[in-house]
Amino acid sequence: MIQIADKTLKIHETPLASVQIQESTVIVELDDINGKRHTIRFFPYQSVTMTTIDCTYDKDIEYPKECFSEGRYERYILEDTDSALIRKLQNALADPDDDFTKKSRHFILDLGNNLLEVVAWQMEIL
Repeated sequence: MIQIADKTLKIHETPLASVQIQESTVIVELDDINGKRHTIRFFPYQSVTMTTIDCTYDKDIEYPKECFSEGRYERYILEDTDSALIRKLQNALADPDDDFTKKSRHFILDLGNNLLEVVAWQMEIL
């Protein structure tokens, strides 16, 4: 099930996003709908995927109704609470007794031309 992970940040339709990976952290800088710059940290991460919007499966994403509450599509940080990707990572663990993926959350960000997916324990908006 896809839900909004944070309702306070509406992402600009052209967010001018920057994505960096530093050690165990994914750092995303982007603009909100008012043009204010935000930094979002995902840590520690287990998976990062960036896909051009032309090649995404986003038509299969069932966006929450809140994304359309103002009559048009609003971009938020989304979370897949029933993530096939997390299940895939759990099944691929080298040590089947490891349980660190039980803390993992699957975040989805529509960055305009790209769809960013991050599996991480935590998200922090600065």
